[in-house]
Amino acid sequence: MKSMALSVVRADFEKTIVSVCKNSEPLVIKRRRGAPVVLMSLQAYESIQETLHLLGTEKNATRLRESITEFRASQPRRKGTRQYP
Repeated sequence: MKSMALSVVRADFEKTIVSVCKNSEPLVIKRRRGAPVVLMSLQAYESIQETLHLLGTEKNATRLRESITEFRASQPRRKGTRQYP
C-alpha cells in the first residue's frame, strides 16, 4: 500500500484524491504527530463494509464458502487456465 506524508498530500489534495479514486488503491497518510490514517474511495469503503456484513456471522460465512465450493465443482476446467483456491 502506498504511503505519503501529510504535508505532501496537503500540498495537492485534489490530485491525491483523483489518484486514489482512479487507481482504486488506498493511501496511508503519515503524520508527524498522531497515528497514520487511510484515504480510500467511497466505492472501496462500501465494498469493505459489504464484505464485513456478509462475513459477519458464521452462518453467512459458511453458506458463502459452500456456495463457492459448489460453483467451482460445477465449472469445467479448461486446459491452461488457473484454478483459484
